[in-house]
Amino acid sequence: MSNNPTQKPVWQDLIAHKNEIDTIRIEELNAKDANRESAFSVTEGPIRYSFAKTKTNAKTIQLLTQLADDCGLSSWRERMISGEAINHTEGRPVLHMALRGSTPSDLEVDGENTEQFINGILEQMKTFTDTLRAEKRFTQIVNIGVGGSDAGPRLICQALKKYQDKSLDIHFLSTIDPAEAHELFEELDPKKTLFIVASKSFGTQETLTNFELAKNWMIANGFDECWSEHFVAVTSRADRAMDIGFEERCIFNMGEWVGGRFSLWSSIGLIIPIALGFENFKALLDGAHRADQHFMKADLDKNIPVLMAMLGIWHRNFFDFESTCVLPYNRNLRAIPTFVQQLEMESNGKRVDRQGDVITDYHTCPVVFGEVGTNAQHAFFQMLHQGTTITPCDFIVTQNALYDDAMKDKHSLLLSNVYGQMKALMVGDRNPDLPHKDFPGDRPSTLMMLDNLTPESVGMMLAFYEHKTFVQGVVWNLNSYDQWGVELGKKLALEALKDL
Repeated sequence: MSNNPTQKPVWQDLIAHKNEIDTIRIEELNAKDANRESAFSVTEGPIRYSFAKTKTNAKTIQLLTQLADDCGLSSWRERMISGEAINHTEGRPVLHMALRGSTPSDLEVDGENTEQFINGILEQMKTFTDTLRAEKRFTQIVNIGVGGSDAGPRLICQALKKYQDKSLDIHFLSTIDPAEAHELFEELDPKKTLFIVASKSFGTQETLTNFELAKNWMIANGFDECWSEHFVAVTSRADRAMDIGFEERCIFNMGEWVGGRFSLWSSIGLIIPIALGFENFKALLDGAHRADQHFMKADLDKNIPVLMAMLGIWHRNFFDFESTCVLPYNRNLRAIPTFVQQLEMESNGKRVDRQGDVITDYHTCPVVFGEVGTNAQHAFFQMLHQGTTITPCDFIVTQNALYDDAMKDKHSLLLSNVYGQMKALMVGDRNPDLPHKDFPGDRPSTLMMLDNLTPESVGMMLAFYEHKTFVQGVVWNLNSYDQWGVELGKKLALEALKDL
């Protein structure tokens, strides 16, 4: 049978169903069913996911989950956790779930037991971070990385800032713009600074350039003989790190079988236990593990990441919506649009399927964008409400205020904006006599509600987004775990550098 999803019989059923349900407004679907909010929501631990304000009914969910099943989702899940090299263009397994204890304990890659390897790295991280936090020799910590070596750790440190050791200053250096490094160095005391150089390949141009800037800055400040004492490396290529001066004891290994944008759970996330404490890093892993168990065991129609993925496919492939908007109504989650953007667009922004054929009869990943609410309301909500194209919106918020009871009334104001905007997108406000004030409504949105912003809930949420990406890759018949599209620009940049 063809791997092309459009060749599955249920695809034609979905087309027919779309034409039927498209005549019904989302508002009508909710008005007709007093229990819709309950029936079209799933709760797992501290997270509730609601999709009641989408153009779906029971038949929609049945057909969408059948499509996932017909595309072999169950088989692909098993192939992933069994260590099969499903990243076939690079010949690698895809085992970020192993980092949080969600793969078989006897799993081996290249003759090495993954659980023992991971436990050894975790013990190294715990010993290092516990000592650093106790001794306070270094109080200014800089993570040098880009892409997956920056986005995930940065997001976690911002999201869980409440848990951060207040005696530590946490910084991230990612872009190749030397002005960023210059401005950062002006804030730092070289004697108290530790640099984490995070690069899976230890060949990333931006990261190595910023490493050289940091090293030269340390030498210029009198640390020419002992600069290496202020640096640690995180990489799968310890040999390359040692070649440029890193001591072996200051290198944290990671597996080749972890993709960069899925790697915050590994030693790439070293800055997380430094900032938050190892117990909170472990709680983050535990939250992701709980999400993994839900993803592997829950029925597809009650499976949060499967629903997230298939609703995205419903919108992208059957309604031809070209973009999706991620809206965290929590300042601490302000980095999640960027994280999801990289996760989904780098994974599934592809035009060639797993068989190497150019895809011509369906679209893959939509454009992902977003901003923290309520700032976004004063930026691009005009387009969301009255633009010529419809953009499905994912609202993310916490049920409870982050800090003390004095914040509760203001948090209620925040929640009221979430519910108000979702209702406005659904209901609209018809005004034919004043077209400029006419809001058509009937625009879909979903809600990801976390009880509180904790290591467990954040870990669960990010793992759900990872699994969403995987499911969509399965249905779209993509290898979600390579990123050859970023290589051409790098190559031509090096040629341009010679000319410059």
